[in-house]
Amino acid sequence: MVSRAGKKVDPQIELVKAHESERALVSILLNYPEDVSLKFVETGFRTSDIYDNRLRIVAETMLGQVGQAKSTDIRVIFELARQKDQLEFFELSELYTVCPIKSALTDHLELVRTASKRRALQILLHEMQASVTSEELPTFISSIIAQAESIRDEIA
Repeated sequence: MVSRAGKKVDPQIELVKAHESERALVSILLNYPEDVSLKFVETGFRTSDIYDNRLRIVAETMLGQVGQAKSTDIRVIFELARQKDQLEFFELSELYTVCPIKSALTDHLELVRTASKRRALQILLHEMQASVTSEELPTFISSIIAQAESIRDEIA
């Protein structure tokens, strides 16, 4: 296997998966809330790009606290996130220690954003496959164009 840079890649190296990247991203957010919230604003990253519902709730809760200049202590975040989802404290504390390395933030942001775009395109393709059998061709084509433009606008 060869990387984009043309270097040989060891096949034994396991590539980071989108879910792992989401966990790392939320872990970095828990460790460096102010810095990460600024990076989110700079890059236009949205918590809706996070697929895992529980991780998205933790991220939204943390960003809400930062935005209101309130406590970002893990116990406070736990109590607030627990109101929206059945979350155990050990899960949040484990998440806190997954990836406390701020320098990895940019890579994880890109991985999560790329995975989010890929999921959106997969959903579009699935919807198009379902509608191609149930609609006439002109309606199908205009539907594809409308949804593709919607996704393009969303990605932009």
